[in-house]
This record gives sequence, structure tokens and C-alpha cells, in this order.
Amino acid sequence: MEAHAITKYREFKLFQPVPVDRYDMPQNLIAEIKRQTDCVFDFVEQTSQEYRLLNEANDNSVHRDGFNYLNSVACETMMARIREIEERAINGTGDQDLIHGLKRWRQFTQKRESEMIDNIYQYCRENVFDTGVFLVGAAHKTDIVKEIEKHASTEAGLIDWNFAYHN
Repeated sequence: MEAHAITKYREFKLFQPVPVDRYDMPQNLIAEIKRQTDCVFDFVEQTSQEYRLLNEANDNSVHRDGFNYLNSVACETMMARIREIEERAINGTGDQDLIHGLKRWRQFTQKRESEMIDNIYQYCRENVFDTGVFLVGAAHKTDIVKEIEKHASTEAGLIDWNFAYHN
């Protein structure tokens, strides 16, 4: 979705892309994390009808309303509820493999999001420019904003963030 947005944006604006995501992860680590998380999310899907219904509703809203939905409070609320169900279902099992798998996924995602924000701030310290655009998947936006708030308190004035999805 982000790649599609970049392609569309490029039709209207000339810009220099600056990758900020992690691309240096060993393939065996990616495969291991994927295997663990597939087990975790498959379990939740198999045990929670609400989870299945919410994911289906989310997919339908994305298909029907696109970025209007992805940039909405309704999407944020849906993502938060989906995460709650995942936590409750997995932690309720007492299965240490599933609990560890979900914890590992959450830590992996949090570290990735933190590194993206670190990379953005590093780029801004080293380069001068007027405007930048940071595109991130809807599932990440709430946690990304929290990461930005951590930096904003210590590096006030370096970046003037405009969270367009709130408008």
C-alpha cells in the first residue's frame, strides 16, 4: 500500500526517497519470526470469532474506503481492538510458546518502529530540506506517533510533525 502511495505521490511531486526502514535482517531470523507469528495469529483466528469478524470488516473497509478508512479514527479503534483480542487469547492459553511468539512479534515491531523514527531524526540532523513525507502502514501509526512523542520531547524544534490523518 505504501509503495502504491509513493508511486501516486511521485506523479505530482518530485522528491528524493530516503529509506528509513530496516532492510538488513538475516533471512533465517525473518523466517523464524514469521513461523512463530503465523502460529500465534492462526491460533487467535481459530479461537476467536470476533477476531475473524473484525479482520474481515477491516479488510472490507480498506477495500471500500481505502485511505479514507486507513487514516480514520475508526481504523485506529479497530486495530486497537484486534490487538486486545490477540493479547487476551494468547495470554489466556498459558502456552509459553504462543506467549513468547506474541511477545517476540510485539518487540520486533516496536524495535522496527523505533529504528524508523531514529533514522528520520538522524537524517534531519544531517540534512537540510523544507518538507518530508513519512508513509507508514495503518497498523503502525498509533505506535509510531508514540515513538515520535518520545523524540519530540528531547529534540523539540528539529521536526515539525503534521499528522495528516488527524485532519
